[in-house]
Amino acid sequence: ASRYRVKDLIDCMEEDDISTPEKVKQLREDLAKHHSNEAFLECENMGEILKLQLKSTLAKHIRKVRNI
Repeated sequence: ASRYRVKDLIDCMEEDDISTPEKVKQLREDLAKHHSNEAFLECENMGEILKLQLKSTLAKHIRKVRNI
């Protein structure tokens, strides 16, 4: 049930302007550099950035767990 709440929250964030275009640009550039992942540069809003950030972070943890 909680994963649906997270999905609903991210969906809402994708539809709403919760930040300025300047901050979205700054965050996506910083995260692209931090993760060495240019996919962040294609994000258009905070919801898309959050979704990609969660996927990136979870993927790292899943890889660690599988290697234990």
